[in-house]
This record gives sequence, C-alpha cells and structure tokens, in this order.
Amino acid sequence: MAEPDYLDGDCDELIKPKKLINPVKISRNHQDLHRELLMNQKRSGEKRTIQRVWLLRTNPSCRRLWRRERGSKFSRLRRRSRRLTRRGVTWR
Repeated sequence: MAEPDYLDGDCDELIKPKKLINPVKISRNHQDLHRELLMNQKRSGEKRTIQRVWLLRTNPSCRRLWRRERGSKFSRLRRRSRRLTRRGVTWR
C-alpha cells in the first residue's frame, strides 16, 4: 500500500490541526473557583467548604455519597418532626 503524500510535511495547502478549546476551563467562574482553591490550599492544609463543593462537582462517586448522607439526615429530621407533632409540640 502506498503511503499518503501529506506525511512528508511539505504540503502547505493542508489545514493544520488546532487544539480544541474546553469551554469549561475558559469560563470565568471556573477560573475564579480554581484560583480561590489554590489560595486556600496555600494558606492551610485542611479542606474548606469550597473544596468540598469542587469535589462534588468533579467526582460523581463523592456526589452520590453526599446525596445519600444528606438524604439520611433529612429523613431523620422528618421522622423527628412527625414524632414531635404527634406529641403536640408546636414550633414558634
């Protein structure tokens, strides 16, 4: 099989490939969030709220775990609220 002639590199008529632009990475919101994360990490070694939000956005397994924990907390609060309402406790 014959090799294509564009592999030589001397053909100027061909369109050169360009790197694709990732719209998420060029967004202002993404850049600000990333910059703030880097500054917070330099100041202290512990995870801040914004880092937890970042993990939830990027890691689907963390997102599922967070939803499961949040759901269990709300269900416990609902059960407690129903139990107190049945006993006649009113909220002011």
